[in-house]
Amino acid sequence: MADIYIAAVSASHNVAAKDVWIAEVSTIVETSVPEREILPGLQLLGTVVDKYVFLLTSFFFSPPNSPLPFCNSLSSQVY
Repeated sequence: MADIYIAAVSASHNVAAKDVWIAEVSTIVETSVPEREILPGLQLLGTVVDKYVFLLTSFFFSPPNSPLPFCNSLSSQVY
């Protein structure tokens, strides 16, 4: 299992109402059920009012011979 990362901000950061926290829980997906992989992190948050789950593939770790021009590390020089 990969590490789970939690980042949180609140009213003290001027991004949420008083007594409201905005949190992000992330990990490296290793199974076909990514939401189950972040469950231990979500359980640490307590009551969750709203939740959005999405997968993000990194352009930085794309194969050097990727057919997609925007993520070809050989042509972009981004590794």
